[in-house]
Amino acid sequence: NAAVRLDDNSAFGTDFDAIVYPKLGASWVVSEEAFFPEIPYTSSLRLRAAWGASGAQPGPTDALRFFDATAVTVDGSNVGGVTIGELGNPDLEPEQSSEYEVGFDWSLLEDRVDFNMTYYDRTTTDLLIEQPLPPSGGVGEDRFVNLGEVHNDGIELGLNARILESPQYIWDLGVQYATNNNELVDLGTLPNGDPIPTIKEDVQWFEEGYPLAGYWDRPLSYNDANGDGLLSADEVTVGDTEEYLGSSVPT
Repeated sequence: NAAVRLDDNSAFGTDFDAIVYPKLGASWVVSEEAFFPEIPYTSSLRLRAAWGASGAQPGPTDALRFFDATAVTVDGSNVGGVTIGELGNPDLEPEQSSEYEVGFDWSLLEDRVDFNMTYYDRTTTDLLIEQPLPPSGGVGEDRFVNLGEVHNDGIELGLNARILESPQYIWDLGVQYATNNNELVDLGTLPNGDPIPTIKEDVQWFEEGYPLAGYWDRPLSYNDANGDGLLSADEVTVGDTEEYLGSSVPT
């Protein structure tokens, strides 16, 4: 199966045209082939693969420049005026993702037990980021821009079984297991072309090569020198530099 999606959205910047998202998928019930060996209790085995692209649209007004009403003093009197509420971005485009996945579906015991596995690999570019603006510009607090690249990959496993079946009731049992490896590949560049430096929000950092909003802090170590089972301040050592401690979301 194949598909193509064309998006032209009024939320895009005025200088950005439509975007195309292609998709392609295939599956093969390999157990129906003559060469497939006889595997005990196997009902069917399906291999599958897919690749496709998709996008997240900007908010309805994220690309627009608009103004806020305000009172202005002129010659000692208050009159109506306007200030820039949002600067807008005529180049704003959707956040784009491309993903491929491969896997299989294995049915056993006359389809009473199903086991499935999927490996996925997804890359997202042009993330929609709310960029702070310097107050000295007088053009609002922030605006949306497209920045950076994020990568995710992982494995999804599922096991579903029909334990009991009778005219009165059915008992199904399902178990799911999934992993996800998240990595900030590229933070993007500043208007002058320099790379954006690591963003540090207290103990959560946005550092290239690590998960988004990962935890960073100075490591602690200790040594109960007198063996009394208690730690005093001089038995605890705090590292000089922050180290990566782990992801802020389950892996």
